[in-house]
Order: sequence, then C-alpha cells, then structure tokens
Amino acid sequence: MNKNTFWLITLLFAFSFGFFSCSEETHEVDPFADWAGSNELYLDSIVRVARNCPAGEKWKIYRNFKKDPVLPEGSIVSPIASNRYDSVYVKILEEGNGIVPLSSDTVSVAYQGFLVNGERFDGTYTGEFDRDIVSNFVKFGVGDRLITGWTTAMIHMKEKTFAEIYIPYQLAYGEGGKSSIPGYSVLKFELYIDEVIHPKGPDDRSRTMKLKQSSVK
Repeated sequence: MNKNTFWLITLLFAFSFGFFSCSEETHEVDPFADWAGSNELYLDSIVRVARNCPAGEKWKIYRNFKKDPVLPEGSIVSPIASNRYDSVYVKILEEGNGIVPLSSDTVSVAYQGFLVNGERFDGTYTGEFDRDIVSNFVKFGVGDRLITGWTTAMIHMKEKTFAEIYIPYQLAYGEGGKSSIPGYSVLKFELYIDEVIHPKGPDDRSRTMKLKQSSVK
C-alpha cells in the first residue's frame, strides 16, 4: 500500500467517525420515551393545585361516577377518592346557573381535547372558544359510550359552564390508548355545556333527586 492510499483511507475513516459522532449528538429525544412517567408527574401537579386551590381560582374534584353514582342533583363535589387516579379534576372558568344533565338527557356542548404536551387530538373548535358560532357545538346523549372521566365531570356541570377537565388515563383510554392518543395519557379538555335537553314526556328530575338522596343516607 503506497502512502497516498494509506492517507486517503485514514481521512475517510476520520470523516466517517466524525459524521456518526455528530449524528449521535444531534439525535432528537423521543417525546414518548417516558410518556407514562411524564403524564404521572403532570397529573401530580394538577392534583396538588386542585386540592390546594389558589386564590382566585375555582377547582372541583369529582370521584369516578361508577363508584359514586348516587349523589343528589346539584351536589357541588363528590367525596375525594384517596386514590388520585379515581377522580377527575375540574377548573371552573365560567360557572353557569342552569340544570345539570341526567344520564337520560342529551347535551349540546363545545369542546377541545389535548395531551399533556399541548397536542390537540379532538374537538369541535380550535383556538379561542366562541359561543356565538353555531358550528362549535355538537349534541350527544349523556348515556352514550363516553369515557368514564368525561361523564364523571359532565353530570356535575350546569348549563352555561365552561371548564378545563383533567382526566387520569385510568378514567380515559387506559394503558392501550386509542388512535392518536398514546397509552397512559392524561387528557385535558376544554368543555362548555350550552344546553341540557330532557326527553319528551314527564320530567322525572325531582323524583330522581329524591331517589339519589335516599340512597346516600
């Protein structure tokens, strides 16, 4: 091997080493590498704020409705579950004065859903909410197949209430996730309940309230 060939091989080796070194240094960090851990830390921060409500803010904590389904209508807050994963955390931005929905009712709502990294995954509007835009609203039955955390929050929210809702993954899409939502995701929703629509026929709201009250005694 002559000297020219030797130096050429040496330079090529050095260049390759430098190239791979730079590639390793500039490698982007996978934002989902410790997704479960990041979501747990995020939820912990929300729980601390909700349980120690800052001045000027209004937070509510509602226990999983499947384990606490019989509160009297109009109750402000469910008993706080000792397990922080078994409750939803609601920051009231604007509180209405209408009725709260029953499981048999239909609601007209506007909403957006976000992951903890700020990524929007669903919603009827984008950006700032405008209640004057009709297309921002959608109707569905409260008893439809909704995630547990969504229903848990909604059955406590009065008409014309606008809130931020934080839902642990245990009350959302669990460890497996769904579509664009990774497993272990804490979900944040902006939710506005515009109207509660009761089925045609006698309004059994007062009778339902009495049944609930007698059940919790």
